[in-house]
Amino acid sequence: MFNKRIYYISGFDPRGARFYHRLFREEAKKSTTLSGAEIDTGRRKVLDKLITQWQVDSVWDGKSYITDYRFMTWDDVMKRYWISNVWILILKSIPMFFNHIKIRLFPKFKKAGRGPYFCSIYPLVFGSLSLLISALVGSLIYILVFWVFSQVWLATFLSLLSGYFLVRYAVRLGESLNVWWILQTYFFISQWSENPLPELEERMRQFAERIIQDQAENPLDEIILVGHCVGSMLAVEVMANIANLKHNGLVGKLSVLTLGQCIPYLSYAPKAAHFRKSLQQFANNKRFHWFDMGAKADPLCFQEVNPALAEGITLEDKNVPYRFIVRPYNMFSAEKYNALKKNKLRMHFQYLMAADIKTDYDYFEIVTGPFAKIQTYKKL
Repeated sequence: MFNKRIYYISGFDPRGARFYHRLFREEAKKSTTLSGAEIDTGRRKVLDKLITQWQVDSVWDGKSYITDYRFMTWDDVMKRYWISNVWILILKSIPMFFNHIKIRLFPKFKKAGRGPYFCSIYPLVFGSLSLLISALVGSLIYILVFWVFSQVWLATFLSLLSGYFLVRYAVRLGESLNVWWILQTYFFISQWSENPLPELEERMRQFAERIIQDQAENPLDEIILVGHCVGSMLAVEVMANIANLKHNGLVGKLSVLTLGQCIPYLSYAPKAAHFRKSLQQFANNKRFHWFDMGAKADPLCFQEVNPALAEGITLEDKNVPYRFIVRPYNMFSAEKYNALKKNKLRMHFQYLMAADIKTDYDYFEIVTGPFAKIQTYKKL
């Protein structure tokens, strides 16, 4: 029945399948204005704890495709590491930042890409500046009130009150600027870099077994595992598991596509040898192709470096993965692009969204049309 099967792994985002199904449906519909294709996104259906599925019927250049789109659920695992209280998140992150300064992790990020480097220190800089401004304003109010009224208690009270409201405002501002989402993600990766996470490892093993099982029960000629953001790291782990299992039905059928990958956040950490082992195992496999697409405009993506390379990794083929450039600045008018790029999270999601101007990148053509289209993209 199906022509192709897509497995999608999201980043560190607890919004889950409901959000991503709506995003796919709305953006796929918008994309048809430029592509001329017909794309009909079916209803979301929960198959089990691992998979939420929806069918996509499409027509590209007169040829019909039926896509089995499978959202791989891990937000239940994610929520175990998600810290809902911002203050607890900040307090727990302080020793992490001190440790990353000590082990000189930030210079590695800076060398790999300005955007990811600034994102790694973004919460630290934002928090430090917020506290500094609050302290300076509070001190100024104390001096002014004491100078006018000569009352220590009044000056102290108003000083503390102003500091309190400024800090509360900074927390709300940080929410709107995605500071805390970035910090949540960065803190999670930091925990993962220190030691393997048992729940996560188990879920990646289950994903690998499910991909093999699905192909055995309903074999298709075209299967794509898509990993976005942190999902690119998870895709590596899934593929390392597949490499260790019996997977003959997948050879020549399964490809991996990473979008907006931030793999060096994990692979560059000194203690992340467990992940680098998986990365090397997948990168050096001869049976599955790895395509990586990144945009320099995406501040979270290490687009300038090979995601398969890190200290201690020996890469047999320097052309792995096949790397391609995504150019969001060509997708919109200059005015609209300049407005969009101010939102870091929005740029990071452009891989999954429609454009205003047709370019050589179209996510919906890749996942619902002829995958061979990817071979024509501009390679790094």
